[in-house]
Amino acid sequence: MNGTYDVRDEHILDANGNIVEIQYDKTNDGKIDNVTKNTLNAKGEVIEAKYYNQAENGAQALTSKHTFELDANGHITQKTSYSAANILTSIEHYTNNVKGNVVKKLIDNNGDGVDRAEIYTLDVNGYITKTENDIGNNGSIESSTRYDRNALGRITKLYDDNDGDSIIDAYRTNEFDVYGNILKETHYNAKTDAITSIITSTYDSNNRRITQFNDANANGEFDNLDTKNVYKYDPQYGSVIQRVDISPTKTSSIFFRYDNLGRQVKSILDDNNNGIPESNETTRIYSYDNPIWNKYTLVTVTDSQGLQSISKFDLDDAGNYALQYYAGRNGEFSRINFYNANVAKNVDFTNKWSEEELAKIGSKIQQIQLTNEQYSTTLTLDSNIVSKLSVSGLDIRGDATDTVNLSSDFTKVEVKGTKKAGKDVLQAYQAEVDGTTYTVYIDTDIHTVVG
Repeated sequence: MNGTYDVRDEHILDANGNIVEIQYDKTNDGKIDNVTKNTLNAKGEVIEAKYYNQAENGAQALTSKHTFELDANGHITQKTSYSAANILTSIEHYTNNVKGNVVKKLIDNNGDGVDRAEIYTLDVNGYITKTENDIGNNGSIESSTRYDRNALGRITKLYDDNDGDSIIDAYRTNEFDVYGNILKETHYNAKTDAITSIITSTYDSNNRRITQFNDANANGEFDNLDTKNVYKYDPQYGSVIQRVDISPTKTSSIFFRYDNLGRQVKSILDDNNNGIPESNETTRIYSYDNPIWNKYTLVTVTDSQGLQSISKFDLDDAGNYALQYYAGRNGEFSRINFYNANVAKNVDFTNKWSEEELAKIGSKIQQIQLTNEQYSTTLTLDSNIVSKLSVSGLDIRGDATDTVNLSSDFTKVEVKGTKKAGKDVLQAYQAEVDGTTYTVYIDTDIHTVVG
């Protein structure tokens, strides 16, 4: 600690002493970065909160909004989230006990029905001692975690049941310093109680981690897959400016650079750890579409051979990462990934892009990767979009929770041989556009609808 504030926030009160606005100066430079504005009911309770980013000229841009429903005691029973465009993005329903502690949360990711439930068991002090996850809210527990705590409420032991069979699959213990920082994590095999790995950390006077050692085989020696990390911070703003990565065979560093809003704009790999970021080492440039938006939309990676990759990101109405477009060394986008794969999605490609946006993506897309097996994706495609995204067609990978809707001019066809992608078997569908035949290969696990 150097006696200088790193972050400053100012609370604006109404005549009754209730907070109606909070202004955040994240770098203590005298300039407001973020603003929260609250709407209160007659009791002075918050029933709506709006969140803004603020530019240097004072212009504010709404990023999201929450509305709250309360019970007679002022406890939140429902939180509804909206995008900057006032589009509903999620709903969370809360069940509270007599003390007002949440004992169950129903999570609806996009407003079309509950996607999962979290059930909490609490001790007499209100601390969570067990969390159970019910995917689909159908009464079936898919996974759970149980916690032991010390007198200060800190978690000293975690037990993971990864498949809901009431059998502990793994557990770990935590040791703390007087400030609550985790000094040591010890991971165990639940079947044998053997220690599988140990992670130890040290901290500076500001409680920032400065070293971390992962003893991956728990033998007390620095060998094999073990790693050490050392962190260095900006003395004024507190951001990580260098991370040193040490393995038994190599030491390298990554330097981080930020803009005046504290957003990362560059990372440079110092592969030989000579303390000098050189032009032939891997560099990542992070770009932002909106000057006051806090999520990057383009990452360009270069190395000694020049361009290595480009990742372009679409954000949804809530400001979350939705789609990633990936290009390799040739700079041509070849793959679309449904980013943030643990969120259910419903995307209609037929009305998603303007001609200008399609031109930026190009027409060399070869693959579309949908979300993971715990969450459903519904993707709608027509032959016109396929012809603009690809040269002659593309592959779509996913699982049984996903649905692909194709336009009626597609026909299911049998092609010579069976096309596979790893363990996936792909079914071909064809359509003709302007005399060219386009083939879409879809993972047979996916539910495909034509017409």
